Amino acid sequence: MTDWTTTTSNDDLVSALRGFGYDTPFALAQEVVRRGPGMVDTLRAVVRDPAAWEPRKAPENMLPVHALLLLGAIADPRALPDILWATRTHYMEEYTSASMPEVLAVFGPSGMPDLAALAWDPTAPAYARTAALRAMYLVACDHPSRRDEVVTALTDILRGCTQPGDLALYTACILEDVATAEAIAAIAEANARDLLYGEFDGVADAIVEGTGWQWSTFERDPMQHFGPGGTLDHLRERQRRIADARLLAEATVRPAVARTAPKVGRNDACPCGSGKKYKKCCGAASVAMASTTVARRP
Repeated sequence: MTDWTTTTSNDDLVSALRGFGYDTPFALAQEVVRRGPGMVDTLRAVVRDPAAWEPRKAPENMLPVHALLLLGAIADPRALPDILWATRTHYMEEYTSASMPEVLAVFGPSGMPDLAALAWDPTAPAYARTAALRAMYLVACDHPSRRDEVVTALTDILRGCTQPGDLALYTACILEDVATAEAIAAIAEANARDLLYGEFDGVADAIVEGTGWQWSTFERDPMQHFGPGGTLDHLRERQRRIADARLLAEATVRPAVARTAPKVGRNDACPCGSGKKYKKCCGAASVAMASTTVARRP
């Protein structure tokens, strides 16, 4: 096994990352993060290098993605503009939706203005805007004081959508997880405007079952792409902060409502016996009633 701590050159570590691709050893990623701020400029240069994005096959094609993940693990504020730039300009398949939000969220409240600016930017690709929205949600999971701000931003963006698409759907998905009265009202309005393809016809269930701010909904930190997460001290500290945020949230969470009957899925046959799908029968009535109820709440 290679002892990466004896490698004295940052460029040597980058060369190793390029060669291993998907099979990058966890020990190599650890050493990059251990060097911390001293490695940041090298990784930023990788992200900004057009040649790093040219390869389309493994292992070389993973180098810029791994550079972004490692910058997220280091969490040096100097890297935020580069990560935002890459999120906006490069579609990285599943990494755009599954990894970049977590990377962007590590900068916490200090990164919120940049995230909000990207989420609101109509010239940015939908995948970049949804990554920013998800990152805002994750920041709010860690920092309960920012939750009202995030819900307002999300509902405003959903209400600002003028046509169906990924942005409206993804915003509604996050709001359904939040499940506040304001969030459910915005989803119901978007449904009424046919922006959500009928995917949220059962949105009334969220009022009963919504779990609120759950980091575990998206729980993946950047280092988990290289091996078992949480093995570095700074990652353990981050998990402790997340746990503290959950305890604070639980102190104010609404009581759970126990079901007395099995849940009926949106596309299941309606239990009334009409032969229609639930979302097209009694479920539709439930949505209308919930929308009216939410609208009247103070």
